[in-house]
Amino acid sequence: SLDHGPEHVLTAAAYYYMAKNFFKMRNIEAGLAFCRKIVEIWRTALEKKENGMLETLGEAQMVEGEEILTSIHETRKQLHGGSAVATADAGFTLGLIKMLNGRANEAEKLIEDALGVMQANLGSDDPKTVAA
Repeated sequence: SLDHGPEHVLTAAAYYYMAKNFFKMRNIEAGLAFCRKIVEIWRTALEKKENGMLETLGEAQMVEGEEILTSIHETRKQLHGGSAVATADAGFTLGLIKMLNGRANEAEKLIEDALGVMQANLGSDDPKTVAA
Protein backbone atom coordinates (compact mmCIF):
# COMPACT_ATOMS: atom_id res chain seq x y z
CA SER A 1 0.00 0.00 0.00
CA LEU A 2 2.99 2.32 0.36
CA ASP A 3 3.68 2.17 -3.38
CA HIS A 4 0.14 2.58 -4.67
CA GLY A 5 -2.02 3.60 -1.71
CA PRO A 6 -4.56 1.64 0.33
CA GLU A 7 -7.36 2.09 -2.24
CA HIS A 8 -5.49 0.82 -5.32
CA VAL A 9 -6.39 -2.45 -7.05
CA LEU A 10 -2.77 -3.60 -6.77
CA THR A 11 -3.05 -3.29 -3.01
CA ALA A 12 -6.32 -5.23 -3.14
CA ALA A 13 -4.36 -8.32 -4.19
CA ALA A 14 -2.43 -8.17 -0.92
CA TYR A 15 -5.71 -7.77 0.96
CA TYR A 16 -6.92 -10.96 -0.72
CA TYR A 17 -4.01 -12.95 0.65
CA MET A 18 -4.75 -11.53 4.09
CA ALA A 19 -8.39 -12.62 3.73
CA LYS A 20 -7.34 -16.13 2.74
CA ASN A 21 -5.13 -16.37 5.81
CA PHE A 22 -7.94 -15.23 8.10
CA PHE A 23 -10.25 -17.84 6.55
CA LYS A 24 -7.60 -20.53 7.14
CA MET A 25 -7.45 -19.45 10.79
CA ARG A 26 -11.27 -19.70 10.87
CA ASN A 27 -11.62 -15.98 11.53
CA ILE A 28 -14.49 -15.61 9.09
CA GLU A 29 -15.45 -12.06 10.10
CA ALA A 30 -11.94 -10.70 9.50
CA GLY A 31 -11.71 -12.56 6.18
CA LEU A 32 -15.05 -11.14 5.08
CA ALA A 33 -13.98 -7.63 6.10
CA PHE A 34 -10.99 -7.87 3.76
CA CYS A 35 -13.23 -9.24 1.01
CA ARG A 36 -15.62 -6.32 1.47
CA LYS A 37 -12.72 -3.90 1.04
CA ILE A 38 -11.44 -5.70 -2.06
CA VAL A 39 -14.85 -5.60 -3.77
CA GLU A 40 -15.20 -1.92 -2.87
CA ILE A 41 -11.78 -1.08 -4.34
CA TRP A 42 -12.38 -3.00 -7.57
CA ARG A 43 -15.93 -1.71 -8.00
CA THR A 44 -14.79 1.88 -7.59
CA ALA A 45 -11.96 1.38 -10.09
CA LEU A 46 -14.22 -0.35 -12.61
CA GLU A 47 -17.07 2.16 -12.33
CA LYS A 48 -14.82 5.24 -12.39
CA LYS A 49 -12.45 4.35 -15.19
CA GLU A 50 -11.60 8.01 -15.64
CA ASN A 51 -9.34 7.94 -12.58
CA GLY A 52 -6.76 6.07 -14.71
CA MET A 53 -6.11 3.31 -12.17
CA LEU A 54 -6.97 0.51 -14.61
CA GLU A 55 -4.76 1.94 -17.36
CA THR A 56 -1.67 1.04 -15.35
CA LEU A 57 -2.64 -2.64 -15.14
CA GLY A 58 -1.45 -5.33 -17.50
CA GLU A 59 -3.45 -8.28 -18.75
CA ALA A 60 -2.09 -10.56 -16.01
CA GLN A 61 -3.20 -8.15 -13.29
CA MET A 62 -6.69 -7.90 -14.78
CA VAL A 63 -6.90 -11.71 -14.91
CA GLU A 64 -5.70 -11.90 -11.31
CA GLY A 65 -8.37 -9.38 -10.33
CA GLU A 66 -11.02 -11.51 -12.02
CA GLU A 67 -9.76 -14.63 -10.21
CA ILE A 68 -9.85 -12.82 -6.87
CA LEU A 69 -13.36 -11.50 -7.46
CA THR A 70 -14.52 -14.96 -8.60
CA SER A 71 -13.20 -16.45 -5.37
CA ILE A 72 -14.89 -13.78 -3.26
CA HIS A 73 -18.17 -14.23 -5.14
CA GLU A 74 -18.07 -18.00 -4.53
CA THR A 75 -17.17 -17.50 -0.86
CA ARG A 76 -20.06 -15.11 -0.36
CA LYS A 77 -22.44 -17.53 -2.09
CA GLN A 78 -21.35 -20.29 0.29
CA LEU A 79 -21.57 -18.13 3.41
CA HIS A 80 -24.51 -15.85 2.63
CA GLY A 81 -26.41 -17.56 -0.20
CA GLY A 82 -27.07 -16.40 -3.74
CA SER A 83 -29.84 -13.99 -2.80
CA ALA A 84 -27.76 -11.87 -0.39
CA VAL A 85 -26.85 -8.30 -1.28
CA ALA A 86 -23.19 -8.95 -0.43
CA THR A 87 -23.15 -11.82 -2.94
CA ALA A 88 -24.87 -9.65 -5.55
CA ASP A 89 -22.37 -6.84 -4.99
CA ALA A 90 -19.47 -9.23 -5.59
CA GLY A 91 -21.27 -10.67 -8.64
CA PHE A 92 -21.87 -7.23 -10.10
CA THR A 93 -18.22 -6.28 -9.64
CA LEU A 94 -17.12 -9.60 -11.13
CA GLY A 95 -19.41 -8.90 -14.08
CA LEU A 96 -17.75 -5.53 -14.66
CA ILE A 97 -14.26 -7.00 -14.77
CA LYS A 98 -15.39 -9.89 -16.99
CA MET A 99 -16.82 -7.30 -19.40
CA LEU A 100 -13.45 -5.52 -19.56
CA ASN A 101 -11.67 -8.87 -19.94
CA GLY A 102 -13.75 -9.67 -23.02
CA ARG A 103 -16.30 -12.12 -21.60
CA ALA A 104 -19.49 -10.21 -22.24
CA ASN A 105 -21.87 -13.19 -22.07
CA GLU A 106 -20.64 -14.23 -18.61
CA ALA A 107 -20.65 -10.59 -17.52
CA GLU A 108 -24.24 -9.95 -18.59
CA LYS A 109 -25.56 -12.92 -16.59
CA LEU A 110 -23.68 -11.86 -13.45
CA ILE A 111 -24.84 -8.24 -13.76
CA GLU A 112 -28.47 -9.22 -14.46
CA ASP A 113 -28.51 -11.62 -11.49
CA ALA A 114 -26.99 -8.95 -9.24
CA LEU A 115 -29.53 -6.39 -10.38
CA GLY A 116 -32.40 -8.77 -9.59
CA VAL A 117 -31.10 -9.45 -6.07
CA MET A 118 -30.50 -5.75 -5.39
CA GLN A 119 -33.97 -4.79 -6.62
CA ALA A 120 -35.58 -7.50 -4.50
CA ASN A 121 -33.63 -6.63 -1.35
CA LEU A 122 -32.95 -2.90 -1.62
CA GLY A 123 -35.60 -1.60 -4.01
CA SER A 124 -35.22 0.08 -7.38
CA ASP A 125 -34.28 3.47 -5.95
CA ASP A 126 -31.33 2.36 -3.79
CA PRO A 127 -27.97 3.77 -5.00
CA LYS A 128 -26.46 0.28 -5.39
CA THR A 129 -29.41 -0.84 -7.50
CA VAL A 130 -29.28 2.30 -9.62
CA ALA A 131 -25.55 1.82 -10.19
CA ALA A 132 -26.13 -1.76 -11.35
